[in-house]
Amino acid sequence: MTWGITLLARLQRIENLARGALKGNMPVECGDGKQAARRKYSHLEAIARLLDGITPWIEAPKDAGAECNLKRRYAALAPEAIIARTLFSIAVQISSSVPS
Repeated sequence: MTWGITLLARLQRIENLARGALKGNMPVECGDGKQAARRKYSHLEAIARLLDGITPWIEAPKDAGAECNLKRRYAALAPEAIIARTLFSIAVQISSSVPS
């Protein structure tokens, strides 16, 4: 069941992204002196790898039960998370281009 606990911890990142909290809640691991550069994009890389990794699981036949409920939940939440992040990025770009 260790893999299940690991999966649920990783899936939490999708929820954080949907709430706009992924970047602030995710630790950045990297070599010395590179943390500032990695902090800008590591959350995006993590979510891309996570979505790529869970897609076969989500797309597999959905039986009844708790696992089916998880699949449905994250199948619905993943696009919402991506949209939320995209809209946030657009808002940041617009606000940074408006003179103060």
